[in-house]
Amino acid sequence: MRLSNIMPVTALPPAPQFIHVTDPTVKARLVNLRESVAPILANNLLPHFTDHSVAHSDSLAVYVDDLIAPLQATEKRLSPDELFILYAACYLHDIGMQHGKANETQVIAGLNLLPAWGELTPEQQSEIIRRHHAAISAEMVRASVNAAAPIIGIQLTIDYSPMYVAALCEGHTLAVESERYKSLMTEGPKIRTELLSGLLRIADILDLSRRRANRAKALTLNLNLESQTHWWRHHYTEDITIDQNKNLVSVWFDFPKSHDSEYRRVVPQIQMPWLQEEFTRQTPVFHRYGFGVVLY
Repeated sequence: MRLSNIMPVTALPPAPQFIHVTDPTVKARLVNLRESVAPILANNLLPHFTDHSVAHSDSLAVYVDDLIAPLQATEKRLSPDELFILYAACYLHDIGMQHGKANETQVIAGLNLLPAWGELTPEQQSEIIRRHHAAISAEMVRASVNAAAPIIGIQLTIDYSPMYVAALCEGHTLAVESERYKSLMTEGPKIRTELLSGLLRIADILDLSRRRANRAKALTLNLNLESQTHWWRHHYTEDITIDQNKNLVSVWFDFPKSHDSEYRRVVPQIQMPWLQEEFTRQTPVFHRYGFGVVLY
């Protein structure tokens, strides 16, 4: 008997429920999208960053479920098309971070790098990808529309509303005051792009618990001070919960007893302002539709 030396493929955990999607065909489309992009998200080309695998995208989908529950009980609820665009963006917004040939994209070519890409160190290349990954994600989405060999692993048709998904992907890291962000937020027939973008950005910023920052892994990485701060503020955030009845988002910290008083003074001062700033940015957009959440 010959034993195979091929590593078994790890099965994906069950998909989130996408509880606000009622059409089985649309839900199946989301599950198919998730399964198609999961191998790319698993590339982990930038191991110094916190988790950006499909588990991160799943978490965003669950946060979306909770965030929009009060909105969905009103006449200003998200439409089926809006729901699909938002959930799809949860799975595609970071895909550019795992593009092993990012140097071949128009985004990187447009930077006119000096020194050229091939002359940069891996660390420099990683930083460029991190800084521009949202635009790379959007380019990958657009390049997969009706493509024979789609770069994201699945051919996107008009049913996927790819141009709106691409806009949300690119917009999730941009300053909301920028002209580029404003141009991306152009709304279409019955598509409230700015509202969807705000929901994606809030869901993304809420997924910052210790699940994404394994302590044992951090100890094996040579992290600079900025990266260490990013990792540890994730690690000491035990959970973030959403009370749908009160529209209240709560951040729960957990510190070692030996350093409880010290860390309690420092970590929330790093974590909370960063969260509050994004909530403040999105509050006017949410209030436009009679919707809002409070950070506690």
